[in-house]
Amino acid sequence: MARLQQLANQLNALDEKRGKYMTVSELKSQVFTIMQSFNRAIPVEEQLRQLSAVNDEQPRPVAQQNLAELHLQQLIARYALLKQKALD
Repeated sequence: MARLQQLANQLNALDEKRGKYMTVSELKSQVFTIMQSFNRAIPVEEQLRQLSAVNDEQPRPVAQQNLAELHLQQLIARYALLKQKALD
């Protein structure tokens, strides 16, 4: 997400300066890198959406369920650390 924000900032800065531009090739490279990053780790929201899309008559994939649960636990643990850090 940080890379996406960085790209947006770069495009906005170029938009403010006349004569400055980003080539299509540079833009494609940036977008490709960002997409690779997103594809490496599916966001937990997407995992939950995929689980909810499974037909009720079909069993939910156990591995997919376990992975979503693991990611949720990691997020909760990270949030707890941030919360504790704020209190210190």
